[in-house]
Amino acid sequence: MLGIHHYGLFLLAGILLNLTPGQDTMFILGRSLTGGRRAGIAAALGIALTNALNPKVALFFLAFLPQFIQPASPTRTLAFLALGGTFITTGLAWCLVLASGAARLQGFFAQNPRLRAGIDRVVGALFAALGARLAWAR
Repeated sequence: MLGIHHYGLFLLAGILLNLTPGQDTMFILGRSLTGGRRAGIAAALGIALTNALNPKVALFFLAFLPQFIQPASPTRTLAFLALGGTFITTGLAWCLVLASGAARLQGFFAQNPRLRAGIDRVVGALFAALGARLAWAR
């Protein structure tokens, strides 16, 4: 397919990379949990636009994609575009699913404020413990 080899492996690697939590995931979750579905989807689309314009993302694609393209293929450029489009599509789909799921959680936590307060306490204690461990590490 267009000089692409191991497309299934590329798809799996791309999906796993998108599922890895990072600042984008936390931003979408935060916006969705506080502002609802529309805020989460707006955040996801904003992140997609930011990533499309980010030169670091372009460098990542230049390092990651050639592993899945046959060097002698006459359609290398088309293969780059196809793999890049696949990665962007799976990433955007994941961000939209994340935004929708977090918006549903917002409704659940709105009905159960004691549960949310308990989770906030557990997360706060976890951050305090991690901070203490980091402080005593040296």
